[in-house]
Amino acid sequence: MKKKIIIMKRLVIFAIVIGLCTTAVQISAISTTHSSTNHKISTKNINEKHLLSKTFNKEKISSIEIKPTESYSNKPIITTEYACQNPGITTDGRNILVIAEDSQSVMASDLVMTYSSDGGITWSDLGSFPTEDVIETKPVIDYCYTNDFQAYGTCLPDSTGTLRLIHFPSMTDPDLPWGEDDGWTIWSTTIDFDEYYAIDIAGYPCGENAPAPEFHGVLTLIGADSGGETIDNYYETEGGSISACYLNFVGQLGDTISVDIDVSTETYFEAMELQDDSDIGIDDGVFLEYCWVEPGNDAWWENDWPTFTFEGAHNPALVADSGNCYCVCELNGSIVCYYSNDNGETFHSSVVVTNGQFPAVSASDKTVICSYIRDGDLYAAKSVDGGVTWHEFSAMNDVSGSVVEEESSIHIASVFVAWTDNRNTNNGIYFAPVGTAPLKPQDLTGPQSGGINTDYTYTTSSSDPDGDQIYYVFYWGDNTTSQVGPYTSGETGSATHKWTKKGDYIIKVKARDSSGLESEWSDSLPITMPCSYNKPLLQFLELLFERFPNAFPILRQLLGY
Repeated sequence: MKKKIIIMKRLVIFAIVIGLCTTAVQISAISTTHSSTNHKISTKNINEKHLLSKTFNKEKISSIEIKPTESYSNKPIITTEYACQNPGITTDGRNILVIAEDSQSVMASDLVMTYSSDGGITWSDLGSFPTEDVIETKPVIDYCYTNDFQAYGTCLPDSTGTLRLIHFPSMTDPDLPWGEDDGWTIWSTTIDFDEYYAIDIAGYPCGENAPAPEFHGVLTLIGADSGGETIDNYYETEGGSISACYLNFVGQLGDTISVDIDVSTETYFEAMELQDDSDIGIDDGVFLEYCWVEPGNDAWWENDWPTFTFEGAHNPALVADSGNCYCVCELNGSIVCYYSNDNGETFHSSVVVTNGQFPAVSASDKTVICSYIRDGDLYAAKSVDGGVTWHEFSAMNDVSGSVVEEESSIHIASVFVAWTDNRNTNNGIYFAPVGTAPLKPQDLTGPQSGGINTDYTYTTSSSDPDGDQIYYVFYWGDNTTSQVGPYTSGETGSATHKWTKKGDYIIKVKARDSSGLESEWSDSLPITMPCSYNKPLLQFLELLFERFPNAFPILRQLLGY
């Protein structure tokens, strides 16, 4: 009986094959035509922001030429015949944009820029905004979390009171337009202050969740006039106009301001130095406040502003992400992190290192990186538990004592750091990623031959010198990749793949740590996927299935193809 069933099954298959051969010819004809350490922290709630309105005009920018050059870790990415300093850096994780001040003399300074589209391995030629009789200093830049309008920048106003807002629709295409922007574009407005001390910018995605149609973030400035010192928040609204809110202080503001917006919670944070302010209740320290960036409300600043003061702290640098806020400061020679894991409801403190100055900070949820200067060298420390504990890396600059020790000398975005370096005659801007990439993965193990449309598993292992978790990226030789993980450092990882066409393939794997640093590729493993069947009829069926991958589902099921 069993034998009869097998014979009958073969006859059915044969009949189907004969019938489908004719169909295949017809289809072929048709197919040819179609294709915590606790430090003093106090809190208060204030709501004394005031509104003023401004308009601004567009200024033309220069275009830049793209000419990539090999320039990875510890090599200058911005150098000119003059002194380059005060870098700003931003990234979406792979594309990187760096802006810096090209100081030609006491009375002449321009902005220069370069970008990388491969994580900092190669960099473009320098671009600049040509200006006459204008001093452009202390540039800052931030990512806007959208592909339509990627970055937002500014610099300290000049003596004429010209405040500049720099639009970067694309970080790596200077000519890509957006709205009225013909690529990278400067807009400006004139403001009335006697002095300008510090400036920072926080990017935000424009769209329905923004307070206004042309809102790209908040530009924050410390200035002073006859009425005293103020913090001003400028932001674009609609129709080429700017709104600004400001807060007056009876005390004395310092020369440092740091701001950020947590996109996930729509919360704007700002931190600054403040002295002798009886209204705020601070003698000498850092003043931090925050506010809800309410969607659809261009007067978002009218919401509450809870505040915190960190007595004795100086040189704040702030970042906010995923309901966390981290403010790193100098305190009695140490670097201290004031951290909140509840979107600013409460703050706690921890010591990052006991010896450092001029900190900068970046974060992704509970992973925080603080960079700082010690004895002319650049260091970084990392926390993976929301700022509670810290691990310090070795010095990042490869020439001892070459990092310029001053305010605004270093800036960090994600794991990428740019700094002012004086190892040569003139200051230049150098670049390096934080930490060490994983080691080259061990040789792949797994079958080196087999049949198509069959799953095969391959394994490898690597370790990360910094102890970070590891992801493995497999390249299968057929223009596809797979990423698996995370694994602990040294743990074996495996991935499964099936090839749909016969042929010879070269597969390889690389390791990527939780900071985004990648190892080199492993040694290649050659794979051969010969024809799955060796009988003439089944060879014909295989060719038929390859030619028409979506046809004959019943026959495929019967044959287990």
